[in-house]
Amino acid sequence: AGRSVLVEVDLPQGALLSRVTKDAVTRLGLVPNGPVLALIKSTSIEVLLSG
Repeated sequence: AGRSVLVEVDLPQGALLSRVTKDAVTRLGLVPNGPVLALIKSTSIEVLLSG
């Protein structure tokens, strides 16, 4: 858990949560409220609907 961070990407109809390594945050230049392009590549995904 200490080697990763939870990143939240705000979307018009909710949010995308992703767990990434601290190294990835640095390499990608992720900063709070900064722009990001999110691509999903996974062997599994869990969709949670709100409302």
